[in-house]
Amino acid sequence: MGNLNFKLDLDKIGLQGEKHVTLELIKEGSTLLKDNDNKYYDLKMLMPNGSEVLFEVKTDVLCKPDNDTGNMFIEFECRGEESGIKVTKAEHFVYYLPFLNQMWFIKVKDLIFILNNNDFRTTTMSGDKDSNTKGYLLGREWFRKAFKVRETNYEWEI
Repeated sequence: MGNLNFKLDLDKIGLQGEKHVTLELIKEGSTLLKDNDNKYYDLKMLMPNGSEVLFEVKTDVLCKPDNDTGNMFIEFECRGEESGIKVTKAEHFVYYLPFLNQMWFIKVKDLIFILNNNDFRTTTMSGDKDSNTKGYLLGREWFRKAFKVRETNYEWEI
């Protein structure tokens, strides 16, 4: 998220994305147990089958219908330290595209398998100013079958 203020990004965009993903999961009978504010996971949900599941949520507000590159940015390093997909303890990863009205769900182990077994372009100098965030650019349509894509229609407040 080029040159966004990290606090604004985390507090407003990220939290609103997590709220929408939580609402989507609640529709299926899940219950929010905890929303987390560290790098290991974002949501802890009680699923309808009684299991507790951790979710990592990434919200992409730069992707809009008129400038959609077709890519997901999957972070793996920030400020010289491993981050994102390399450190998450979540079982599920959700890539939320609010302006395309889509949530892309995948098991973290499946996403890691895809990342480890393909040659993705990486970017540097992404994210907050001076963060030197690095990530993989994953073409959504190439890997759509690996994800559960949900169409959504949440009001975006930012």
